[in-house]
Amino acid sequence: MSTTARARSLYASGRLPEAAAMLTEILRRTPTDADAMQLLGVIDFQSGRRREGLHLAEQAVSLDPSNAEAWNNLGLMRHMNGDPAGALAAFVRATETNPLFETAWKHKGFVLQGDSRHEEALTAFVRAGDHPDVHFFRGNSLAALGRQAEALAEFERVIEQESKNGDAWHNRGNALVALGRPREGVESIKEALKWMAPASQPHCSLAAALMAAGRHDEALSVIDVVLKWDPTLARARELRIMIESALREMAAHASRLADIPDKDLGAIQERADLARVLQAQGKWREAVGLLSTAKNGGLRVLEALLLPPIFESSDAAGEALAHLEFGLANLEASPPRVDDPHRQVGITTFSLPYFGVSDRPYQERIARMYRQASELLRFEASHSPGKGRTRLGIVSALLTEHTVSRVFGGLIERFDRSRFETVFLQIGTSDADSEKLGRSVDRHVQLTGNLGAVQEQIAKEELDMLFFPEIGMDPLTYYLSFSRFAPVQVTTWGHPLTTGSPTMDYFVSSKHLERDDGQAEYSERLMLLPNLTTFYSRPESPPPWPLSDYGLPTDRRLYGCPQMPYKFHPDYDRVLASILERDDKGSLVLIEPQRAFFKQILIERWRRTHPILVERTIWLHLMPLDRFLRLLQLCDALLAPIQFGAGRSTLDAFGVGAPVVTFKGRYLKSRITYAAYKEIGFEDLIANSEEEYVDLAHRLAKDDDFRSSARRSIQEKSEALFESGAAVQELNDLMSRIAPGGS
Repeated sequence: MSTTARARSLYASGRLPEAAAMLTEILRRTPTDADAMQLLGVIDFQSGRRREGLHLAEQAVSLDPSNAEAWNNLGLMRHMNGDPAGALAAFVRATETNPLFETAWKHKGFVLQGDSRHEEALTAFVRAGDHPDVHFFRGNSLAALGRQAEALAEFERVIEQESKNGDAWHNRGNALVALGRPREGVESIKEALKWMAPASQPHCSLAAALMAAGRHDEALSVIDVVLKWDPTLARARELRIMIESALREMAAHASRLADIPDKDLGAIQERADLARVLQAQGKWREAVGLLSTAKNGGLRVLEALLLPPIFESSDAAGEALAHLEFGLANLEASPPRVDDPHRQVGITTFSLPYFGVSDRPYQERIARMYRQASELLRFEASHSPGKGRTRLGIVSALLTEHTVSRVFGGLIERFDRSRFETVFLQIGTSDADSEKLGRSVDRHVQLTGNLGAVQEQIAKEELDMLFFPEIGMDPLTYYLSFSRFAPVQVTTWGHPLTTGSPTMDYFVSSKHLERDDGQAEYSERLMLLPNLTTFYSRPESPPPWPLSDYGLPTDRRLYGCPQMPYKFHPDYDRVLASILERDDKGSLVLIEPQRAFFKQILIERWRRTHPILVERTIWLHLMPLDRFLRLLQLCDALLAPIQFGAGRSTLDAFGVGAPVVTFKGRYLKSRITYAAYKEIGFEDLIANSEEEYVDLAHRLAKDDDFRSSARRSIQEKSEALFESGAAVQELNDLMSRIAPGGS
């Protein structure tokens, strides 16, 4: 190996002083060695001696104009020194000297891009090779030229190779917004924020995307955060003015719509759309008020079934249930007609489980009302079970990168193909998770079109059984559950409430998820399995990040409750407040909601009733899974909410040996952590009263020996919860028994 090659090796390994000494010796012996000279120039420049480095690089290309690497390095130095014209000239010489030098073409394109010469930049990038950063730069130039579809394709190519590239997710989101797909754009920018340090510009992009999606209140909450970081940021100030203007216009429009007669079909649909937007923004009363005078059947149903996604006061839950009772009574007294409930109503009873009451009475009344109101929902497929394997359909919108997929996807992949011919009926767009599941089944069908069209597509599959992993989280799946597509139809606890539908035959649960008289909560026949009915992969141990990496204090006891905001029932507030009141060193650790205004609703509620929750809560931004898992380990005590407990987060916590305080509730929705503890045979953190719950939280947080013992026990005992072969066998056997002709 030559002396210059050894110097390059030292440079590549980061040993710059040694490499510089060796190169200096080479130049002492051979002052005209251009290669050694340009490399020493690079080292000097990187070491802070920019003038000396630049001088050496310019000398090197004077001595050897054919050295493409020297020209490229000179271009980089000029660019970093604020001389784009000089940099471009150097990159041009590098590519002329060596037309196959991909890196120089990339740098040339980047400088042209910075000068807004995007067509020329794209020409350069064509010669720069197939690399993620090249596709990223191409995407930026295409977006600047208004070629958003091509830009989107480039950003997606980056993400295929670098799934944690926050910049690519961010720019992909902006491209989606520009293409008129703001809902997808919002999700892409949220994914970007998982991988990027908190910064103003991507949050401004999120606010713009939210505004384009009609989620103005959320956009305003995001912008207010940005303006706290930088009150002078021009883009944030402009966005805030635009959002406030849009909100004023929305309010005026709602007032106008309320006065338009129901005979105007366009106004009816617009009124329904706006009511759903208002409800999603937490403006439940405004949404109800918009529809209160409606005579149209779809609007009447929508008005009756609107429920607040989060409770703004301690009285809100009771008020909302009274509204639901009154609305159902009116619909029963004067039955509406609804031709297409998916289009005309378009909501589920998603929020109902979070009220902490029995769901069955409401669900059965709603199901009767819907089936009476809409002939479409009384659809029945004409099919007799065939011989041979049972033809089993699985219909879902959430077997993608979603909790439903994490919890139930593994079970579905492992349906016994000797017994079942499996058909995955997918609603919505595919992703890597759904495509993986699609490869594990006999047939993967993408359902498209309106409710009627989807019903016909499912009917054509001539199914013997139909399995719904979740009902109530997606509107189309919800409305499908009222029809009969197969002789046997089954659901489970992807969304933990009964359907109330007479066409749903069985509800699959676990013996520990239900109380002894659990059948009383279900319109379906309740089928109890010994295990938790999951196939969950144990998460990998996270890196050992310290508290400081999260901005968390080291002198506080941390009570973590990293749950969605709608799980915080007003009755749970007093429990959390009691925990903090009895521990003067305690702080509550929560995750910022994806819809930022939900946080504001919680804070305002707490400020009126339990100010200590405002004063002693630490809010953390959404984070990647590995950081979330480490957060679970760092908390002194994890808490599962009482009225609607923890599911996936409990499995993640147990997977990394983090104990969770839980409550033995009455309903499935509040018993998942309890059931997991019962299954592994560890019951030290199950409370039977609110007072015991507070006591256990304090003991776990304050007693180091108790906490260490609990962590060891969970780490040792929890293996049964992960990738359970027993759960797979039990579900296959159950489905065989309840199949048409089964034993």
